[in-house]
Amino acid sequence: MRPLFSAGGDVSPLALFAYGQLLQGQPFAWALPGPSPVQAQLRGQLWRLPSGTVLLSLDAQGGWVQGELHPRPGAVSLQAVSGLLVAEGLEPVFEQARARVGTSARPVQVWAAPAAQLVRLGAHPLRSGDWRRFAPR
Repeated sequence: MRPLFSAGGDVSPLALFAYGQLLQGQPFAWALPGPSPVQAQLRGQLWRLPSGTVLLSLDAQGGWVQGELHPRPGAVSLQAVSGLLVAEGLEPVFEQARARVGTSARPVQVWAAPAAQLVRLGAHPLRSGDWRRFAPR
């Protein structure tokens, strides 16, 4: 896990961009307690691993991935997220990105993996940037 830290060593005040099973109403939403998240988007690509796990790769030229911003995730929440989103043979990390919220852009942190690493593990890109379109029901 590589959460972003402030100069004082505290967990970064950056909002967490959640997608997939971390979205409200989805199986792992409990890992991000606190104020209601706001809808947001960022540029990237969703990938499905052979195990069925869906992960994000950041790509400034990619499509819009739909998600939610959680304003102030604590260290416990970040540890819970990193423990839940495990994929064998892969080490996704918290990366910094810019998300679109309405008409403004905000710096955020997001759980992501490099596209090249995902390809090596047999992942295939998904056509939609909205996890809810292909999530198990």
